[in-house]
Amino acid sequence: MRVPRIYQQGTLEVDKTYELSTSASHHLYKVLRLAVNHPIILFNGDGQNYLAEITSLGKTVFAIVKAIEKNHVESPVNIHLGQVISKGDKMEYTVQKAVELGANAITPLFSSRCNIKLNPERQLKKQTQWQMIIENACQQSGRSSVPNCHTPTNLLNWIVNIDCQLKIILDPTGSVQLKSLPQQNILSIALLVGSEGGFSQEEVNCAKTHGFTAVNLGHRILRTETASVAMLAILQAWYGDL
Repeated sequence: MRVPRIYQQGTLEVDKTYELSTSASHHLYKVLRLAVNHPIILFNGDGQNYLAEITSLGKTVFAIVKAIEKNHVESPVNIHLGQVISKGDKMEYTVQKAVELGANAITPLFSSRCNIKLNPERQLKKQTQWQMIIENACQQSGRSSVPNCHTPTNLLNWIVNIDCQLKIILDPTGSVQLKSLPQQNILSIALLVGSEGGFSQEEVNCAKTHGFTAVNLGHRILRTETASVAMLAILQAWYGDL
């Protein structure tokens, strides 16, 4: 029997009862139709599983934490994805799959070829939506450490300020192939992926100046959402736990 996992913000303690969110309550009561005393797992982003049981069912569900266990699903490599904002539901797809593949942080970026314009109100709404997608992806994938969706920022600012052991920009014209990446133990990676229009030469040059390696993924041009997922899987296979 698969035990449902629920993201619960705030501090969690053994022998304390918690009121679950409206969406979580609806899912447990109306969708899964669980009964009182059914086991569930709560997590709040601190890397632990809080083993709980349902104590009350209805429009609002309550659960009591019975025990705590360490969740050992995090990869040994820390990956920060800098993703230029893409159109439609492509960005949502990228965020979801990045979390499933173990990304530890995601920063949405604006570039010179990014056609997405967000006023402050819409930007906050989008960031909240992306963070919710992250939380749901953690529930599904079994992660108890919740990646942060950082405030969208300018691409050049992110390039200048990001600090990682290995920094990669995906560029179809890049001279470095995957097999040329360092084989030693890498613990932190910054991965920069463009939108549908790719990067300008100025952006690529800026990235190289600040320590990024321009990597190409072969002769075929990949869509932005494909490139992110493919590269994250490769990095986890080489440096992580795939």
